[in-house]
Amino acid sequence: MSRLLLLLFLISGYAQAQSPGNFTPEVANAYELVLSLRFDEANKSIESARKNDPENELYYYLENYMDFLSTFISENEEVHSLQLDHQSERLQVFEKMDDRNPFKNYLIANVNLQSAVARLKFGEYFNAAFDFNRAYKKINQNANDFPEFFPNLITLGVVHAMLGVVPENYQWLIGIVNMSGTVDQGRSELHHALRACRITPGFEVMEDEIRFYLSFININLYNQGIAKDNLSHPDNNNLLFKYLTINILMKEGKNDQALAIFSGINDTIRYYPFYYLSYLRAECLIRKGNYRQADENYQIFITNFKGKNYLKDAKRKQAWCRLLQDGNENYLQTLAEVKGIGYLEVGIDKEAENEAKNGLIPDTTLLKSRLLFDGGYYIEAMTQLNNTQNLNQAEEVEKQYRMARIAHKKGEIAKAKAEYSKTIEMGKNMDLYYAANSALLLGNIFENEGNKEKAAEMYRLCLSLDFTTYRNSIRGLAKQHLSSLE
Repeated sequence: MSRLLLLLFLISGYAQAQSPGNFTPEVANAYELVLSLRFDEANKSIESARKNDPENELYYYLENYMDFLSTFISENEEVHSLQLDHQSERLQVFEKMDDRNPFKNYLIANVNLQSAVARLKFGEYFNAAFDFNRAYKKINQNANDFPEFFPNLITLGVVHAMLGVVPENYQWLIGIVNMSGTVDQGRSELHHALRACRITPGFEVMEDEIRFYLSFININLYNQGIAKDNLSHPDNNNLLFKYLTINILMKEGKNDQALAIFSGINDTIRYYPFYYLSYLRAECLIRKGNYRQADENYQIFITNFKGKNYLKDAKRKQAWCRLLQDGNENYLQTLAEVKGIGYLEVGIDKEAENEAKNGLIPDTTLLKSRLLFDGGYYIEAMTQLNNTQNLNQAEEVEKQYRMARIAHKKGEIAKAKAEYSKTIEMGKNMDLYYAANSALLLGNIFENEGNKEKAAEMYRLCLSLDFTTYRNSIRGLAKQHLSSLE
């Protein structure tokens, strides 16, 4: 997300003949406002600065950046349509730049990459593939034309990593536009960029961005924990970086630290509406056991968010809050409302929809254990598991899976291996994700131990299992790891 910062500093470090526009304090100030999601202030800053510097192409990129972030955050069809309209005008500006300028195709590639990501949000997979292909070609062309321009490696790294995780049901699109890439390739390019950054005077500012991309790849695609210190330390007024930090802390099971970041957000500043943060805050609160506050934050998200994703899950989680506070009285009524909102684009919404259709009342002790585990409260989660009684077959498999996950997170590797193996045996013939994810995570353990043969066996086992929920993400990770071993 912080590509613009790097661009501006890179421009400032190059000779004026290479620059697509003058790097000025006004540009830097506008950038800060854009990345902080303070768009009203950013637009005023750009309008004022443009009067004195009307030929500076950077302002078009700043405006496109705001449009992209607005689309991505809001998931609003009208905002998306405006983004595409304005994008065409801005690309025309960049196309007129001097071919000898290394930033020309660099800008064009990044704008097309933003368009592709935005289109994916709206299910425009065919058009997204062609935008992504244009970004792919432009950045590869730029890398060939300007091999010493190492910022190309950052865009190449992101592009190749994204190609490496395309779900199997969309691989045909990649074949049509003839692109290839792997997560390992992308990660390697980002590491090369990091090394180049460290030995190139004036480019030190790039280090945080590269570390950020690498951290996200490691934690999402390699199950490797990251240190929060690897990220830059934004002030309280940069909402986008606060979101990124919260997201990573939640993935690491550092729930209390994530809640502390929420408390540090300056709510007197007028940010672009980011209602997804209410959903994330509710997630932290429900994991902490603050069910009433969680319910309220889920409702803020449901009432205000006009996008597609996480609405079904938010309503389901409201039902959970009411079940854990008041018993069954309001649970089924609230759960039934899941079917009337949102879409089925992401796995967690599909899971919520299935629960609503089945109308089953979950075991509250098992549910509490799941939530506590997600928050990183492993001792408390195990205590809940030890108190479960009279579970059905599916619940027994879930209990076994959560025992394995807790052991794994606590570093009890031998125990985790045994518990994962037992989960696979118990759940391999059921339409549940527990056995498949156990095979994936067991493969991760063997891979980390250097036992590539056993790791590959587990990844193949994962791919052989038939299940519905989280299918694309689990199978995608298994394929990625298997590919890196072969």
